[in-house]
Amino acid sequence: MKNFSEIIAGIPENSGVYIMKDIADEILYIGKAINLKKRVSSYFNDGGDGRFQLPALVSKIENIEFIVCQNETEALLLEANLVRAHKPPYNLLLKDDKHYPYIKITKNSDEFARILIVRKVEADKNAYFGPFTDTTQLRLVVGALKKILKIRSCNLNISSKKTLRPCINAAMKLCLAPCNQSVSAEDYAIFTEQAIKFFQGQQREMISFLENQMADLSQNLEYEKAANIRDILFGIKKLVRKQNIDFRNPNLDCDVFAACEQNKFLCFTTMNVRNGNLINQNNKVIPITAWHYDDRAKLIVDYYTTSANAVPKSIVLSQEFSEEEDLIRDFISQKYKARTFVAKNGYAAKLVNLAQKNCQIYLAQTYINNPTEILEELARVCKLPKIPITIEAFDISNVGDKFCVAGMVSFVNGMPNKADYRRFKIKTVSGQNDFAMMMEAVKRRLSRLVKEEKPFPDLLLIDGGKGQLSAAQKAISQFENPPMVISIIEKKELIISPHCNFSEIQLGESHPVRRLLQRIRDEVHRYAITYHKKIRGRQFNHTILLDIEGIGEKKAEALLKTFGSVQEISEKSVEELMTVEGIGKKDAELILVELKEMF
Repeated sequence: MKNFSEIIAGIPENSGVYIMKDIADEILYIGKAINLKKRVSSYFNDGGDGRFQLPALVSKIENIEFIVCQNETEALLLEANLVRAHKPPYNLLLKDDKHYPYIKITKNSDEFARILIVRKVEADKNAYFGPFTDTTQLRLVVGALKKILKIRSCNLNISSKKTLRPCINAAMKLCLAPCNQSVSAEDYAIFTEQAIKFFQGQQREMISFLENQMADLSQNLEYEKAANIRDILFGIKKLVRKQNIDFRNPNLDCDVFAACEQNKFLCFTTMNVRNGNLINQNNKVIPITAWHYDDRAKLIVDYYTTSANAVPKSIVLSQEFSEEEDLIRDFISQKYKARTFVAKNGYAAKLVNLAQKNCQIYLAQTYINNPTEILEELARVCKLPKIPITIEAFDISNVGDKFCVAGMVSFVNGMPNKADYRRFKIKTVSGQNDFAMMMEAVKRRLSRLVKEEKPFPDLLLIDGGKGQLSAAQKAISQFENPPMVISIIEKKELIISPHCNFSEIQLGESHPVRRLLQRIRDEVHRYAITYHKKIRGRQFNHTILLDIEGIGEKKAEALLKTFGSVQEISEKSVEELMTVEGIGKKDAELILVELKEMF
C-alpha cells in the first residue's frame, strides 16, 4: 500500500470534501469533513473507525484528492452532488434508491392524464410524489383512487381530436371514457387535479371542492351528474379515513424525521404531514457498520435530493439529530424556505414520538428475524437488565375452586425445551384465588431448582395482568438473585414489565417480540389446560364408579388403571371386567348395567 504521509501532510485543516481513488483513477469513496486533515488521517490509524469495509477500501486507495469548502454545509451539499454523479462503490448512503416507487400523474405528457407508479423521476414537468416504501399499500391506494375518480388506466394515446372504441372499464363505469369523447379535456382535468390534491395532502380542499360542485349541479337540476359526484365524495372520504391519520390541525404542514437503532441496523423514518394529514411514511434501513455517527445530516440531504414532494413549512427532528441540528438547519435554509428544529415538547414532540414508534416497529418487523435478535429486542422493549436466554412461563387452570393446577413450560433461545416442562397440583390454596395459586407454583418451581442446585431461568413469563405479576414477584422475592419477570395479558396482548414502571407495552400484531411471547403463552396455556382436563376427567370417572353399589376406592382405581376411562369400561364385556383384580361377576354385571344407562 502506498505511503500517504506526504499527501496527508499537504491536506489543509479546512472544511471540505475528500475523494479517494484507486490505481485506475476510479473513484472509490467520497466523504465530507469539518477538518479534512483529521478526517483523512483517521483512515490510516490502527483499527480505523470500526467499519467492516474500511480495510478493503484502504487497501485499494492509490490517491486522495480534496476540495476545500467555505463551511460544513457547503461540503455536505457538494458531497451529495458528487456521490450522485459518480456513484462510488463504498458510498452506501447517498446512492439513488431507484427501487422505491413514485407516483407520476402525466398532466403534461397526456391530454387526458394517467396515474402511474414509476421508479424514476424525470424532468418532464409532470407531477411526481414520493418515494413510497410500502409498494403494496401504494398500489391499493392508486387503484382505489382511479376507480373513485374514474381516471383512465389504459396506455392508449388518447386525444380529443379522435374517437376510439371504449373498453370494458367504460361499461363498468370505472372510467370517464375520454377515448369515446364522453368527457371533455377540461372536465377530465378537474378530476386529475383532485388526484394531485389527494397526494399533496389537500384532502380537505378536495372534499370541499367536490361538495360545492355537487351542490351547484343539484341547483341546476343536473341530478345524475350530482349523484356521480356524491359517489366520488363517498369513496374519497372512505379512502381518506382508511389511509390518513388526521392530526385535527388543518394548518399543520411538516416533515418529521426520526431514527432508531439496534445492534446491527439503523432505521431512518420520515413522516410527511400535509394540511393536518399524514399522507406518507418512508423507512430506510442502513447497516450500522456502513456509516459514521457524525453523518446523520446525510440522511436529510439524501431524502430531499431524491424526494419528489414539495418541502413543507417545518422540518421536525428527533433528538437523534440534535448534534447536527445547526448543520441541517443551514442546509435547509440555503435551499428551501422552511423552519428546522429538534422537537423537545408540545405537539411537535408528539409527532416525533409517533415517528419513532413507527421507526422501531418497522425495524423490528423487517430486520429482526433470528432468535438472538428477537431476545435482544425483548430485552430492549421491556428494559430488562440482561438478554433472557432461558424463559419459563406459568399459567393457572381451574374450574372455580376445583381441579386447580398450574403448567410451566421452558424455552431456550426462543425454542421449546420440553425436558424442563413441569406441572403442579395446587396444594396450599383453598377457594378461587389465582394470585395465590400463581405464587405457589412459582415458589415451588424455584425451591426445587435451589434444592437440585440448578440455575434459575433468566426470565419468568406470567400469563395474566398486574395481579398475577405481583404474585410472582412476591414469590421470587424470597430467593437470592431471582430471575426477571414480566407478564402478558391475553386478548389485549399487552406486556407488563416491572422494569418499565409496570407500564403497559403495546406492540404491533406482527412484531417479533409479541409473536414470541404469544407463542410461549399459548404453549403454557395448552400445557396447563391439558393437565387440568386430565385431572378433571380422572376425578369425574372416579366419582361415577364410586356411586355404583359394591365398588369402592380400590376397585375403582383398579378399573381405571386397566381401561383408562369410564366410557372404555362401559364398552367391555362381563368377562373382560372380571380380569381386573377384585372384580367378580356380580360387580361386572352391575357396573355394565349402571354405565350403559349413561353411555
